[in-house]
Amino acid sequence: WNNAPGPALARGEAALRLLPQHTRRWCEVIVALMFMVHSGAPEPAAMKPGELVEIVLTTPATAATRPLLAETVGWLCTIGVMGADEALADAMYARLLELGREGEGDNLVQTWVNWGTADYIYYRQPAPWTAYLIGQRGLQDFLQIGDRPKSLLMRTALGLQMFDLGERGAGEALLRA
Repeated sequence: WNNAPGPALARGEAALRLLPQHTRRWCEVIVALMFMVHSGAPEPAAMKPGELVEIVLTTPATAATRPLLAETVGWLCTIGVMGADEALADAMYARLLELGREGEGDNLVQTWVNWGTADYIYYRQPAPWTAYLIGQRGLQDFLQIGDRPKSLLMRTALGLQMFDLGERGAGEALLRA
């Protein structure tokens, strides 16, 4: 998709229309489309990013679908804060908190709430230590559920945050662990 984002976006749009909502693939396609657009790819021809956001914001969640929706929203919140898209970040953070309230007691939902919250607070609010502490909970959550790839992403973010906070030794230890 790096060499030809237009055709990749078109295929993603077509796939999204065919996939049943709330499936893993449906969530992955939404995240991939938004990531591509926020990475500088031209906007999709048929479906605009705002439509993807609207789908995620208005899709009702059930106990069975809430974890996947929380994962999607968590990723979109991160894409928003990393891409300096304040409207996307704010909308996804609000939706993430809503899903967290609805899914209280669901460890997987709370894991993604911690992921998105840590990123949101770190980039959008002047509370880096709060973001770090929430990120630590997110790291422990990912380790507890056995999601090593996400735990490595979280550990990397925490290590970089420690560098930013002036704690170089702690940051390096986290990055090397």
